[in-house]
This record gives sequence, C-alpha cells and structure tokens, in this order.
Amino acid sequence: MYIAADLNTENTKTDYTSGDVFHIGATVAPHLPLGKGVIGVRVNAFDLRQFTGDSGPGAGWGASRK
Repeated sequence: MYIAADLNTENTKTDYTSGDVFHIGATVAPHLPLGKGVIGVRVNAFDLRQFTGDSGPGAGWGASRK
C-alpha cells in the first residue's frame, strides 16, 4: 500500500502550473498452490485526486481539476 502527494511548481518556460494531486494505491497478491508449484493472483486498486487547480495562460478553462 502506498499514499503519496505530488506538489507541482511552475514551469517557468511555459508559465504553467499543474494542480497538486493525492494518490493512494494497494495491491493484494496471494500465492496459491498449483500442482507442484504455486500461482500468483494479483488485484490492484488506486485512487488519484487533484486537489488544486491548474493555473497559467495555458489553463484556458480556468482552474480546472482533471
């Protein structure tokens, strides 16, 4: 499992700042017996949310959150 945040700064060449994002993810991967060996089964889940808007002249729709 992981929890992370990406805090973006201004790109000075484009005068654009992408919004900050928060993301969380988890993986479950049990190993099950199969004959004389094992087989792995994996399930992944994640969520990503942008909590501040994009800004700068390229943000034509205003402070959008994607």
